[in-house]
This record gives sequence, structure tokens and C-alpha cells, in this order.
Amino acid sequence: MSKFVIYDKTTGQIRQVSTVENIRSISHLLTNDVDCLETESEISDNKFYVDTENKTFQEIPQQPDEFHVWDWGTHNWESTKTVEIEKEIKWKEIKQKRSAAIEKPFATDYGTFDAGLYARMCLKNAEQHLENLSQSDPQATTTFTLEDNSEVELNKTQISEIVSGLIARTEECYSIARNLRKQIALANTTSDLNAINWPDQ
Repeated sequence: MSKFVIYDKTTGQIRQVSTVENIRSISHLLTNDVDCLETESEISDNKFYVDTENKTFQEIPQQPDEFHVWDWGTHNWESTKTVEIEKEIKWKEIKQKRSAAIEKPFATDYGTFDAGLYARMCLKNAEQHLENLSQSDPQATTTFTLEDNSEVELNKTQISEIVSGLIARTEECYSIARNLRKQIALANTTSDLNAINWPDQ
């Protein structure tokens, strides 16, 4: 038994892979537009095409993303992205960078604190707890765990300073994102969008 790959002579697109006794068994499928190659390799129509000039099998590269389609004329992935689609992708990227900047560990004079959502809630709760305790004990403190898992003792003034700093950083991140979104809306080309990036902080 022999394996034959039947393909389009113009585009190299594989139409069928047949294992038959000999080429006569598929001769009725061969036309002016269709030819075949014998092979012993594992060839599939969605992973390979035929280089019609050299009569060799070429692997189709991986699709870069969902916005690319395979062009049988050029044998390349061609982008179908419009500027509007690229704007949506850029805004999604900016929002991810915004979240990362908000949640980046927060360095203070008292140590570096985790700044994820749960950590920020814990700090806010600790601030409220010390506010309540300070009514009867102005010197009250609480123990808080830092990013490196060490501990620090904080009073009401210190923890309020940390919470205020985190709020200020969050507001700054949202302000940066709003400005970048305005730039995205005004962009007319891919080059315009590529020039829009989250700043180093």
C-alpha cells in the first residue's frame, strides 16, 4: 500500500491523503488543477501544504492569533485586524498594566507591603480596628505581615499613612489609564497605537 497526498497545483493546498494500492486507484482524482505526491510521512491537510515548485511538503506555521487567516496565495498568515480591533486590544493591555501597577508591592518607611486586593482590605480593616481601639488606648498598635513574611508593629498614624499612600497610588494609576485611553481613542494607525504604552513607575 502507498500513501498519496492530493493537492491543488496552484495553491499547494492539500485536498486529500489516501492510502491505496497504487496510483491508478486515485487517477480519477487527478486533473489539470490537481496532482499528487507519494509520501511515507504523516501529512495532514491542516498542518502542511505542498511547495508546488519544489514538490516538497512545508509545515504551516502556527497561527499568530485569532485575527490572522492563512493566505493560500502567499503561504503566510495575514492579519485581519482593523484599527478599531487594535484599539480594543491596546485598551485591554493598558488595563492589565494598570492592575499590575496597583497591586505592585508598596514600599514604605516601615517595610514593603503586599498590595493585592486582599492585602489592601486587610490594611483598611486594621486601620478601622486601630481607630476603634484608640478611643480607649491612644497608644494601641497592631502587628502586620510584610511582603517578605516578616512582621512590623504599627500604630494608627502609621497604618493610616500606608492606606493613604495606597489610595493615592491607585488614583494615580487610574489617572494614567484615563489619559492613555484618550490617546487610544485619537489614534488613527497601528503605529500610533504602538507608541502608546504604560509608563515605567
